[in-house]
Amino acid sequence: MPLSSENLDGDVANKIESAFTELHKLDVVHGDVKAANILVAADTSVWIIDFEDAQIVSGRMAKVLIEAEDQEVKRLLGKIQRGEQYC
Repeated sequence: MPLSSENLDGDVANKIESAFTELHKLDVVHGDVKAANILVAADTSVWIIDFEDAQIVSGRMAKVLIEAEDQEVKRLLGKIQRGEQYC
């Protein structure tokens, strides 16, 4: 099921942040962080989908893009946790 306020708890939020951290360690920027691209299974495993806009980055730009995406992930999770519009 897509990520929503109903299935986002601390454990799921940590799994989402860890998934993006692992991508970023590989210098991969997803490029389209939104709730619809994060699925949560019944067992609370997390799946990041839709890598159409993803790119492998390197050099100085890698740090900038990865930090920006990390902030976008945190903003999305914060909005969902606060019950704000997140789509």
